[in-house]
Amino acid sequence: MKKQTKGSVFFQFFINSFIITSIILSIILGTTALAYTKLYIQPEELSTNIAAISTQVIPSGSFSTTSDLEDINKTVAILGTDAQGYRTDVILIANYNSQTEQIDLISIPRDTRVEWTQSQKNAMRKQNGFTMSVTKINEMSSYTGIENVDDYALSYIENLLGINIDNYVIVSLTAFREIVDAIGGVYIDVPIDMHYYDPIQGLEIDLKAGPQLLDGVKAEQFVRYRSMPEGDVDRIKMQQLFLESFADKILSPSIFFQLPQLVQILFSSVKTDITVTEAIQYIIDFGIDFDLSNLNFHTIPGKGQYIGYVSYFIPAMSEIEEFSKDIFFEHID
Repeated sequence: MKKQTKGSVFFQFFINSFIITSIILSIILGTTALAYTKLYIQPEELSTNIAAISTQVIPSGSFSTTSDLEDINKTVAILGTDAQGYRTDVILIANYNSQTEQIDLISIPRDTRVEWTQSQKNAMRKQNGFTMSVTKINEMSSYTGIENVDDYALSYIENLLGINIDNYVIVSLTAFREIVDAIGGVYIDVPIDMHYYDPIQGLEIDLKAGPQLLDGVKAEQFVRYRSMPEGDVDRIKMQQLFLESFADKILSPSIFFQLPQLVQILFSSVKTDITVTEAIQYIIDFGIDFDLSNLNFHTIPGKGQYIGYVSYFIPAMSEIEEFSKDIFFEHID
């Protein structure tokens, strides 16, 4: 993918590409590393030790990283897969603006209606012997393989928002549960009673309203619940509520003692094209301070709509350009 705009890069890749899981789960581990460096390590110590760190890449596809230190924006796609690992049920675009020092997390509803391009249809026909014309965005990877997400779902998002996505992180539901458990759970004020049962997915949600500590299983139930008036849009609001509490917890000093377990989860369950060395170097080059007030949540404009018997999220194309400009191109006069 091409780079977006020129300037200096972000120091905060980890928060960008690791605070999230099922919804998020990518930013999670990176944030953990950030919290560790912020609380316990001086930048010069990292500089001394970085040469000894392996350039091993966290399991990934065939993408390569060519970070341009002149870029103002760093944009990372954060994808949370379903229980089978086929569909991208959580899609977040994390953008760090090095001039404004803002981190924006943009949610793309999984039900977003996508019209496949001719080249995408041709590629799928060649791969599978059949093709699709219209699907939800989360279904694209189930037809073409999660390893090809760059050519399908991410390509659609780039065209929709008029941006270039630099890197990606893919996180499983299993990793999400394990990470929440590893940090001792997350406190959430659950806004309503949440009850849902789907034997096909093997999903049972049973949460009472009120403040409570959610473990990994309960946290998964919270972020997956969608039996609300606005369906997927309301579910995204719950995910964003969870992320705020999660970010506060992951940046606390107590996380230091969970680092070994978190790193193990990172290497076994998270796929990305960012090398460990590169991620640490970002922190060294661009600082280790982070203010949670600079973390902003957004959802692309649009509305839910039935077309035939299928429920879609339809982006409001008349509003997308201004929405994207305000977030990604704020530094351009």
